[in-house]
Amino acid sequence: MRFLITLAAVLVVGAMPRPTFAQMNSVHLLENAEFVMSNARTPPPDDASWQPAKLPDNWYLTHPGPPSVGWYRLTFDMPPRAVTHSIYLPRNSARRIDIFINGKYHASTIAYGDPGSRILAPPVIFTLPSPLIRPGRNVMHVRVEAVPEIRHGLTRIAVAPGQAALARRLAQRD
Repeated sequence: MRFLITLAAVLVVGAMPRPTFAQMNSVHLLENAEFVMSNARTPPPDDASWQPAKLPDNWYLTHPGPPSVGWYRLTFDMPPRAVTHSIYLPRNSARRIDIFINGKYHASTIAYGDPGSRILAPPVIFTLPSPLIRPGRNVMHVRVEAVPEIRHGLTRIAVAPGQAALARRLAQRD
């Protein structure tokens, strides 16, 4: 019986998709987005008044005023056999950031705390499991609660295969 269980485990692991060299070196640095001001808890629909936005986006310059909530919509393409990836933001640059992948809630910076209460804003790293990724076009919605007066906003976002170290290294241009 033990042999059969071991054999089944080996077959399952062997059948899992292996990343190709191109996949392992495929880093998406997301700098072009669309933006809409909305305090909705879920991503706004496609017919919302989305406007082009460039990341990093400093709300002190682009959306001055009282604390607000806005959404970014970013797209990236994945190969047919997507592997687990990581999402990396060089800085936690808002009171709260929520990430949705292909319409599904994925992660939040709520546990990181408000960067306005510290001297340094730490980087944010999330694992993006392969079941959330589709072959071809993927859509990431990012909900940002920001205080423009303390230069909140959204940094560039890197999406990289495997561990977040590669994404972190490549996003250092921010």
